[in-house]
Amino acid sequence: MLKLIRSQSTILMAILLGIISLSFIVYFNLPTIEGLTREDLGRIGGRTVTRDDFRLAQQDTLLWLTLTQGGTLPPGANSSNEVDRLAWQRMVLSTEATRAGLSVSDAEVTDAIRAFPFLRKDDHYDPASYQLFVKNYLSSRGVTADRFEESVRNDLLINKLTQSIVASASVTPSEVDRVIGIRLGSAHLQVIRLKQADFLAQAAAPTPSEVEDAYKLYQANPAWRTPAKRSIAWAFVPFDAGVEKLAEKEKAASRRKTGETAQSLAEAALSATDKDKTDVHALENAAAAQKINSVGTTPLFARTETPAGLPPSPNLNRAAFGITSDVPVSDPVETEKGYYVLQLLKADSGALLPLDQVRPLIVKALTEQSARKLVMERGQALDVALKTSLLSGKSLADAAKEQKASLETIPAFIPEDVQTGAVTVPEAQTLVPVSFSLQPGEISQFFPTADGGIIVGLVARDPADGKKAATLRPSVVAQQLERRKENIFADWVEALYKSPSYRLPGFLKEQR
Repeated sequence: MLKLIRSQSTILMAILLGIISLSFIVYFNLPTIEGLTREDLGRIGGRTVTRDDFRLAQQDTLLWLTLTQGGTLPPGANSSNEVDRLAWQRMVLSTEATRAGLSVSDAEVTDAIRAFPFLRKDDHYDPASYQLFVKNYLSSRGVTADRFEESVRNDLLINKLTQSIVASASVTPSEVDRVIGIRLGSAHLQVIRLKQADFLAQAAAPTPSEVEDAYKLYQANPAWRTPAKRSIAWAFVPFDAGVEKLAEKEKAASRRKTGETAQSLAEAALSATDKDKTDVHALENAAAAQKINSVGTTPLFARTETPAGLPPSPNLNRAAFGITSDVPVSDPVETEKGYYVLQLLKADSGALLPLDQVRPLIVKALTEQSARKLVMERGQALDVALKTSLLSGKSLADAAKEQKASLETIPAFIPEDVQTGAVTVPEAQTLVPVSFSLQPGEISQFFPTADGGIIVGLVARDPADGKKAATLRPSVVAQQLERRKENIFADWVEALYKSPSYRLPGFLKEQR
C-alpha cells in the first residue's frame, strides 16, 4: 500500500476528470470478446490466456492510454483493433519482464504517480488531487487505488524491459551524415506530369447499365442525395460578465471556471443518455439541475446552415454533425461568448435523388474514373520504360524525350527549410518525402495525384551547409536512435510471437 500518496484532503479537479471521463467513453468503449467460443484466447510464455485475463488487460490498457495519451490513438487507427493489439502486447511484455527477473519498488511507483501532471499543483505533487482522482474517477469505474498502483507498477516494469531490449541501439556517424545531407542539401528535381484532363477524351463513356449500377451501388454518395440534416438540443454556459476586462490571469481563471461548468454539464447529460439512449431531455434536465437556464432546440438543419437560435460557428456545426446515436452529447464547444453543449435529437441522412436528376453527375464520375485508370496505366508503363533507359546509361532528359514525355524543372529547395516553413514549395507533401528516398540520377515510382500523377527525378543534391549541419546533428542523432530502437523492439516482438510458447488469438492474427 502506498499510503503516503493518499493522506490528504480533496480539491476541485472536475474539469480534468471530466475530460478524461469523456475521452474514455467516446474513444474507448471496450472491444467485445464475449462472442468468442474458446475460453482460451491464446498463449503467452507457455501460459493459456483466458477471456477474463484479456478483459483485465484491456481495462489496464484503456486506463494507461487515457492517463498518458489523453485518450487518443494514432491517426487513422481503429480503436478496437489498436486497444486489442496494445493489451496483448502489454501482457507479453509484463510476462517477459517477470521472467527476466525485473522488479519495481514501491518508491518507484510513488515517484511515478507523483509525476502525473494532473496530480501536481504549482509544480509540486498535490496529495489532495490524488484523493479526488481515486474517489471521483477510479472508483466510478470499479478500479481500486491498489489496482491503479499495480497498473502503474506494471507500466514501469514494461518500461524497464523495453529499455533493456533497445539498450544496444546505436547509430554511426555516416548514417547521421547521410540524413543531414538529405535534409540540408539543396534538392534539384524534375518531374514528368500526367494530367487526368488530357485523358478524358480517350476515356470510355459509361453505358446506361453502368450508370444504373453505380446509382444503386453508391446510394450513400452525398452528391446524389438531399443534404443530411440534424436536429439538436443545446445548452449555453456564458462567460462571466466583464470577463474581457480582467487581467490575463484572472480572465483565464474565469474562463476556465466556465469551462468546468460546461464540462460537468456535458458529463451529466452523457451519463443520462448512457442509461437511456432515448432520453431526448437529458441535456435539458442536466441543465435544470445545474441551474443553467439558456437552453433550446433547433429544427432540422444542414451542415452548411446556421441552426436557428445558435450563433454562426463552424465549430458548432462540426460538433452537431460529429455526435452520434451512440454518443449523443458533445464536448463543450467554445464560442466568443461562452460554451455550448449539444445533444443529438434527430438525424436525417437525406433522400436519394431521382436517377434522371443525378445521371449527369454519375456519367461525369464514371468518365473521370475511366480517365484515372488510363492515367495509371500510362504512368506505370512510363515508370518501367524510363528506368530501363536510365539503367542503359541515358539521361532523364533523353529518356523522357524517347517516351514523348515533358520534363518540368522544380526550383531547387532545401527540404529542412520546407518542413520548418521557412520556404514554400508547391506539392511539398509529395516532393519533399520523395526527394528523401532518391539518389541523384534516380526517379521515383509513378505517384497518383488529385489531377493525374507524377514521376519525380532527382537530378542533383548540393552538399549541406557546415554550420547548419552542426546545429542539426544532435536532433538527427536522437531521431535516428529512436527509430533504431523502434526497429529493434519490433523485431524482438516479432521473434517472440514466433516462439512455440506464444500463440496469438485469432482476432489479432487477422490484423497482422
